[in-house]
Amino acid sequence: MQRARGRATQRQDSSGISIAQYIIMGPLRGGALTMSDLAIGAGVSGPTVTRAVTNLVRAGLVERVPSQQDRRHVAVHLTAAGERALAAKDRAVRDSDGRLIASLTREQQREGAVLLEQIAELLDEISSSW
Repeated sequence: MQRARGRATQRQDSSGISIAQYIIMGPLRGGALTMSDLAIGAGVSGPTVTRAVTNLVRAGLVERVPSQQDRRHVAVHLTAAGERALAAKDRAVRDSDGRLIASLTREQQREGAVLLEQIAELLDEISSSW
């Protein structure tokens, strides 16, 4: 299972970005964020977001901008290329979701929705007990 997840997060499509990059870039749709806010928004650790942003900067998809108020902080924002790649990945994800849902019967769709709701409730319970 972990190998399959690893392959899926690294795979790129015509958008040019992987699911892992998509998850990191997604919270930046609303504008620039600090590294810590980006980590929270993407649901990843600080070191993970730092590595990812370094790679995204190299790829020209995001930029780091020093804070005007505190030089220790930087804000991260999407570049024009990053916005285009994110929009392309949005379309690819919607298309993929549509194909997946279309491959299921109505009954499978209903069962899946019920299971996902139950999983979400369990995750909420688990996370509130931490």
